[in-house]
Amino acid sequence: MIEERHWISLEGQKLALVLHLPGPGRWPCVVACHGLGASKDSEKYLLLGRELPSAGFALCRFDFRGCGESSGEYANSTVSGRLADLQAVLDFLKPHEMISSGVSLLGSSLGGFVALHSAAREPTGGCVITWNSPATLRGLTRDAGGDVAGLGPAFFEELDRGTLV
Repeated sequence: MIEERHWISLEGQKLALVLHLPGPGRWPCVVACHGLGASKDSEKYLLLGRELPSAGFALCRFDFRGCGESSGEYANSTVSGRLADLQAVLDFLKPHEMISSGVSLLGSSLGGFVALHSAAREPTGGCVITWNSPATLRGLTRDAGGDVAGLGPAFFEELDRGTLV
């Protein structure tokens, strides 16, 4: 197995990315999108980084801005920002000589919501897999507690505009 660590520049910030490859050759790839309050280093993504390459798939796990090793502030997170982050990762993977066409998206919770919206905007040629992902963000409020507690006004202003619900 090959493990590559990369940094992607985006709007003056950096996205941290780890690519797990089965070995030399060209491989179908799954891009993992974590949810709120999580990171690319959540246990389930580390497990996938070990298991998917042994099954013949590359796995790309990354941190959205404001999470994990990526730069930025969690409080500044928005859905549109996460969509831009995912698009930057997909653009990074397109010319990679060890990634075949047809990238699939896997997302948990808000990461699944982002994966679905991203694929609807620009299909990747692969499939979309979601875990516990909301179909809508309507009704999500600042006082919901949990992972939304650290989000700032920009996230909720975007929800209020209703463009991504």
